[in-house]
Amino acid sequence: RYDGQITVVTENGQVTAQNDELTISGSTDCYLYITAATDFKMEHPKYRTGETTDQLYNRVKEMNEKARNKGYQKVRDDHIKDYKNIFDRVTLDLGQQPSRFETNEQLENYKSGSADPDQDRDLEFLLFQYGRYLTISSSREDGILPSNLQGVWNDLNTNVPWGSDYHINVNLQMNYWPNYVTNMAETAIPLIDF
Repeated sequence: RYDGQITVVTENGQVTAQNDELTISGSTDCYLYITAATDFKMEHPKYRTGETTDQLYNRVKEMNEKARNKGYQKVRDDHIKDYKNIFDRVTLDLGQQPSRFETNEQLENYKSGSADPDQDRDLEFLLFQYGRYLTISSSREDGILPSNLQGVWNDLNTNVPWGSDYHINVNLQMNYWPNYVTNMAETAIPLIDF
């Protein structure tokens, strides 16, 4: 079972929902509180919490209400404090200089070979840090599954042989290659336990 919920909080403006579309207009600030959970439990042989659909819905609703009641700034501050404990253990200096281009432009320039070396180093640095951030965010707590393959996020017109599943081979191992050399050993525990 899966449940996902979204709450929109705006500073003035108007929020309307119709069919599968959410429209926010005239707002100076808008915060989306998105919460989700499944009934998965890392416990053999059932691997389920035993929750009903309503119980799962109520659990996700409670998580959403707690986040909303905390408010954006407190949620953000707590998140930064939480991940920076691991994230700040590593620095990387490739001689990069902050790019004057947006990330999508940096990627295009990198692919085409038209970027200057500082811009390339900045993008490489950004991707290094982004990968570490994703690992910290997806593979830390005891009793959860390790991060998995990203096939579900590929172009939907491409038929890949995986769809966010687990191939217990080098594909899964590659997710974890950076964990030790970037001083994030505890993020490998979910894979080791799995």
